[in-house]
Amino acid sequence: MLFEVNPEAIGSYYGLSKLNKFVGFLTFDYLRPFTKDFVKESKKLQTYEAIVDYDKKNNFTDCILRNENLRTDLLNNYNLYAESEEMIEMAIAHRPKRSRTATEKKAFHLFYDDELKNLIYERDKFIFEKYGYTFEDLLKK
Repeated sequence: MLFEVNPEAIGSYYGLSKLNKFVGFLTFDYLRPFTKDFVKESKKLQTYEAIVDYDKKNNFTDCILRNENLRTDLLNNYNLYAESEEMIEMAIAHRPKRSRTATEKKAFHLFYDDELKNLIYERDKFIFEKYGYTFEDLLKK
C-alpha cells in the first residue's frame, strides 16, 4: 500500500531503487551496510541470482550476530572480538536482567496470514535462504 501511495517514503534509498520491485526491504537494508557501494551498484542488479552473487563477492562481514542465536553466535565467533570463550561466558552471565516492567510481546505470527508470509518470503528470500530462516522455525521460539 505504501509503495502505491509514496514509494520514496521508505528510507535507505529502497523506495527509490528499482530493486523494490522484486527485493524486500530487509534484504536491501542488509546489503546496504555490509557490502561496498551497494546503493550505486544495485542499479546493475536485476535478478535474485545477481543479488546472491553480489553478496558472495562483496559482503565484507566476518560474522553476523543474530538476536535469536546470540549466545551461540557469540561463542562460535569469539576469536573475532575476545581473547577466550570464557570471557564471552562471563559477559553473558553478567548481562543485565530483563526489567519486570517490560511488557510481554504478542507472538509475531498473529500478524501474518499465509498470503503475507508468502509475500515476505518471496521478497526477502535472500535473507531466509542465507540464514536458513523459516516462519515455522520462528513459531517454535
